[in-house]
Amino acid sequence: MICSSCRQIVANVKKRCSCGRIPAKRADVFLAQLNGLIHDEEWISPIIVIQNNVGNLHSPTLQIVATKTADSHPLFVKELTGYSAEGAFKLNVDVSKIMTIDKQARLLQPLGRLSNYMMSQLEGMLKELIY
Repeated sequence: MICSSCRQIVANVKKRCSCGRIPAKRADVFLAQLNGLIHDEEWISPIIVIQNNVGNLHSPTLQIVATKTADSHPLFVKELTGYSAEGAFKLNVDVSKIMTIDKQARLLQPLGRLSNYMMSQLEGMLKELIY
């Protein structure tokens, strides 16, 4: 994977590049610090990157979808299965919580990746929400 800021090749996607940034691709699942975006308290949550890879390469921000919270409406919640080196994991994603976050300040660590099938299901729900 190529780092978005210094253009170096990052062999291990679980680690930061030598410049300090985490490379991100569409359908990647990260643990992110979302303080002050929706809630006032400290909120660390898994997120899914929905921005395209060209935007991820050139932009200092990411478009993401956050996981569900206590105030999430059931119509907007979708259960997705992601995959990592440790195995499969499940996420309850709230498609109404589309946000833009700063890559460098908010991303904590990568958790895994969604399969193409799960990403297409998420895209379908996002299209229903928008149209």
